[in-house]
Amino acid sequence: MKVLIAIVGILAATVGYCQGSQAELDRKCEDARQIALVPLKHKVFEECLEKGKEESVCKSEADEYNGARAGRGPMFYDIPECDEAFNYKKNNGG
Repeated sequence: MKVLIAIVGILAATVGYCQGSQAELDRKCEDARQIALVPLKHKVFEECLEKGKEESVCKSEADEYNGARAGRGPMFYDIPECDEAFNYKKNNGG
């Protein structure tokens, strides 16, 4: 019985470790995406101002922009950091 409890504990710790690693990779992916989105967010901000909207409204619109595209997935999930997170999840049963 003690061996079974030890095995369950080891498995739980391993799963927790893998989830922590996945979370870290996902965070790195999203951080890198946000950096890649900076020029596009700036463009959204500038175009918004050109439409005569208030600066605070344009800042909010730019901050909320996530690279979504009509009929396609959001941009920049093909960068190396996101590939690494995707591959880790795929290879580790996530």
